[in-house]
Amino acid sequence: MIKCKQYFKPLFVAITGLVLLGACSSNSGSENVPEWVLSPTQDNQQYMYGVGVGRGLEEAKQHALKEIAGKFSVSVNSDTLHKQSLHNGQVDQLFSQKVNTQVKDIEFTHVEQKKAEKVEQQYFVEVAISRNEFIKDKKSKLTTITNHIDTRLNNISSKSKIEQLYAYNKVQASVAEAEPLLYLIAVADNEFDLTPYTRLFQEYSLAEAQLLASTHFYIQATNNLSPIAEQLHDLMQTHGFQVASHKSKADAIIQVQGKTKNSLAFSVYSTRINFSFLVKSKVGKVYSKRSSLLNGSSVTRYQQAYESAVSKFLTVVENRSDVYQLLGFDE
Repeated sequence: MIKCKQYFKPLFVAITGLVLLGACSSNSGSENVPEWVLSPTQDNQQYMYGVGVGRGLEEAKQHALKEIAGKFSVSVNSDTLHKQSLHNGQVDQLFSQKVNTQVKDIEFTHVEQKKAEKVEQQYFVEVAISRNEFIKDKKSKLTTITNHIDTRLNNISSKSKIEQLYAYNKVQASVAEAEPLLYLIAVADNEFDLTPYTRLFQEYSLAEAQLLASTHFYIQATNNLSPIAEQLHDLMQTHGFQVASHKSKADAIIQVQGKTKNSLAFSVYSTRINFSFLVKSKVGKVYSKRSSLLNGSSVTRYQQAYESAVSKFLTVVENRSDVYQLLGFDE
């Protein structure tokens, strides 16, 4: 069982105190800072505390909540994230950054203002969040996500390989939402066990990887759209898809169809490419369809205008999910 420390390191409290003193030193000396700010209430089994300072009461509250969020970030780094990762037991840097980015953006509910005091032109505030309410809220969100995953994977083995592949890609997006929740809960609840979730998420990732390796697409295109077909070929391979060289080896066929229209106005050559992707099985079952429009221009000739239009094709794709969207799976 993976557990997190119940209390946070004194170093964090010391640093927080220095920051607070620095924030108010320009307007008032440390002798004017309330004693409860210099000696903040320590976290316990029931509450996590934060102290903030600001020119207004609301600003001070927000700074106090940021202090609590900072405690989560410190604890995720030191106590949880480096003990177990969802990537074969190794800490992945991008994964770490993703989790910590979302940890810093925590939305707290059931915030209680414990103390507030105005000293000269500044407000000092102490707030607290209930551990139980925080854990309850995050577990509820986690349950919603896992239920959504279960629904998407219901009877998954009875579906085609293309449908399974797309389903597991959507599951990965849900897993990305669930991962930060796991670590937030683990920080707040030292009895929470991440292992069942991380193992299950690893199984989803492995299932998608196996399907990616064994599922093949074949791309068909009319001559006027062969440059788009070539870019689609390279794009899919870049993002882990298998592209078959022969139709007989494919699990799905991607048809690229459309028309190009050229026009000349004020010495500017323009090309409009109106095309569509149709993804279907070899027996004709349609998986997805999407129409797109590309425009390009040149002051020299139509060929450069055409190349300008085609070059814009790649700008909409950054990851595997974008490839599915490009092909119309999300429509």
